[in-house]
Amino acid sequence: MPLKKPGPIIALILSIVLLIGSGVSMASHRKDTVIMAFEGPMDSLDVYMTSLRQAIIFAYHVFDRLVTRNLQTFRPEPFLAESWKIINDTTWEFKLKKGVKFHNGDPFTAESVKFSIERVIKPEQKSPQRTNWTWVDHIEVVDDHTVRFHSKAPYPLVLERLTQGYLYSPRYVKEKGDAYIAEHPMGTGPYKFVSWTKGERIVLKANEDYWGKVPAIKNLIIRIIPESATRVAELLAGGVDLIRNVEPDQIPVIEASPNARISATKILRLAFLQMDGDGRAGPTPFQNIDVRRALNYAIDREAIVKQILRGYGVPVYTPVTPLHFGYDPTIENPYSYNPQKAKELLAKAGYKDGIDVDYYIYGDRQVNEAIVGYLKKVGIRAHIKSYIENPSVMTKLRRAGKIKDIGSFTWGSYSIFDADAILYDWFHSTASNTYNTDPQMDKWLDEARSTLDAQKRKELYGKLIRFILDKAYWFPIYERYAINGVNSELNYETESDEIVRIYNASWK
Repeated sequence: MPLKKPGPIIALILSIVLLIGSGVSMASHRKDTVIMAFEGPMDSLDVYMTSLRQAIIFAYHVFDRLVTRNLQTFRPEPFLAESWKIINDTTWEFKLKKGVKFHNGDPFTAESVKFSIERVIKPEQKSPQRTNWTWVDHIEVVDDHTVRFHSKAPYPLVLERLTQGYLYSPRYVKEKGDAYIAEHPMGTGPYKFVSWTKGERIVLKANEDYWGKVPAIKNLIIRIIPESATRVAELLAGGVDLIRNVEPDQIPVIEASPNARISATKILRLAFLQMDGDGRAGPTPFQNIDVRRALNYAIDREAIVKQILRGYGVPVYTPVTPLHFGYDPTIENPYSYNPQKAKELLAKAGYKDGIDVDYYIYGDRQVNEAIVGYLKKVGIRAHIKSYIENPSVMTKLRRAGKIKDIGSFTWGSYSIFDADAILYDWFHSTASNTYNTDPQMDKWLDEARSTLDAQKRKELYGKLIRFILDKAYWFPIYERYAINGVNSELNYETESDEIVRIYNASWK
């Protein structure tokens, strides 16, 4: 597929590049401040009440966790938990760091851990992250700085999950209430919350009393800029210092600028199409396996990665990426690009004249436009319903079971390097993202969640992945790169866990 010519907005950005080509920034450097752009608004600043990647990045700046990830080995290592030991197959004991305080002066204790995690488990809390924590039976406070996690069964992802276990002050939450903390978050992290202008910006300031290294960047401003070309223009003009998810056709624009650069790396995030095999959102042609298989044959993912993504992606043929534990490189692609086969399967399913379907998107505009073109060629007329300017709305529709026919999604697995963090959330019958269910899939997922035997887990995930492919519930497209645009004078590099850490950045 040939690449599209730059549109008028891209042409405008190119003219900006020429205007600032001398190497002098159009905005003076703010040596104490970084302005980061998010592509969409957040629906809540209570990180447990959202699954948006923006919220996770925000949370890393305001909240701490018991465990962090070593970005060289990808292994979990101590953070607010100084050490841990396994008491038995269902009990883990953690020794907590002493002297840590929340931003309002409340002490961090074992009670903070118990309250934070048990809060998200309560069904009445209605947290979209609840399934990440249902392995917890209860949490025991041994003393102020010792806590024990008791799981319902042996659970292999304890440390992985705790890298995303954000810790709240019990007194603050109880006194202020959920509605207040959703707009006024308060943790123990390297930055303190200052203000939130919904849909526009969030302001944070460095926590000068932080127990760890105090950030070199004293002020962090997060601006909400939905239009990708506008984000690029702002970066080039110096209005922002870091933007995420740069569109592939805008990469050369940034590379041509003396004031900005591209920082990119391969990440966990998988791009995929989900078909409603259950008919959860209502009757759909995708309840027919031949129609689902037709879609899998209709799209040339290799061409998409090469021509549209310009190589900033890796074709993936299974519902997990090579960075996930549980990925099996021996599983071959059962659906190579074959538009003629796709047409035959549609005819076999009774749709000789093709079908009209809804196609929901919240990102990857150029990729999705190309996919719609591929589908049209075989008779699947996909009508785009775009939520790019407000992805949280599409997320709510997905959880409510209202994504009809096809949804185009990406999933970063909460930065958990394990197949459980994607497969359980999208294929277990109890998960809100699930549009394809089967008792056998539940059985495999539950077994893989309740054994410490790594080899057995790999075998279970292998069976599950082959089952998903055979049923053609998904069309996996590619393993994404995080493609960030960065001010040339900012010391920052993109990380493989897809977390932007401004507290580790500095100005040159």
